Amino acid sequence: MSLVELVLGEGGREKIETCTPLQELIEDDTFHQLSNDLRQSISAAFDAAEEKKDMFLPFKEMVAANSELAIPAMEELYVNKVAAEEEDEEGTKPLLVTLTTFRGLLDKLMSQKEEIAALADEVDVGIIKIDCRKLKEALLPSPTSCLAQLHELLPRMAAKLYQDFIAEVHDAISRLNASAVEVEEYVEKI
Repeated sequence: MSLVELVLGEGGREKIETCTPLQELIEDDTFHQLSNDLRQSISAAFDAAEEKKDMFLPFKEMVAANSELAIPAMEELYVNKVAAEEEDEEGTKPLLVTLTTFRGLLDKLMSQKEEIAALADEVDVGIIKIDCRKLKEALLPSPTSCLAQLHELLPRMAAKLYQDFIAEVHDAISRLNASAVEVEEYVEKI
C-alpha cells in the first residue's frame, strides 16, 4: 500500500489523477488575483521606465549640438574678427566670436562631462533596473572630443595673436624711431 492510499484511503490515486495541478491552478482565485497584480505591476514598471527615459533626452540633444560645433571655423572668425550668422527662433543674427565665447564653450563642455559622470550606473525604476553604463560610455566622447579640439586650438590661437601683436608693436616702434622730416610724416607717426 502506498503513502497516497494510506492518506486518502482507497481510490485516492484516482482522485489525484483526475484533478491535475494545472486544473487546480486554473480554478484557483488566488492565482488569478496574483496574475492580475503581476500584470499591473509590470505594466506600471514599463510606464515608469518610459517616463524615466525623458531624463535622458537632454543628453541626446547635447550630443547633437556638440556634433554641429565648428570649432576650427570659430578660430578663423575670432582671428579675423568676422561676425558669423547664427539662426535662432527669431531668425538669423550676427554672432561675434570673442574670448567670452570660448570661455562659455569651455564651461559648457566641462559641465557636460560632469553631468555625464554624475549619472548613476544603475537606476531603479520600480521592478526594472536600468543599466546606464553603456549610455555614459556613448555620451562621454562628445564633450571630450570638443574639449580636446579646444585645448589644441586655444594655445595655437594665442601664439598667433601674440606674434601678430609683437609684429605690430615692432612696426610701431620702428615708425616712432624714424625721424620725421615733414609735418605729414610727423602727423602720420602720431
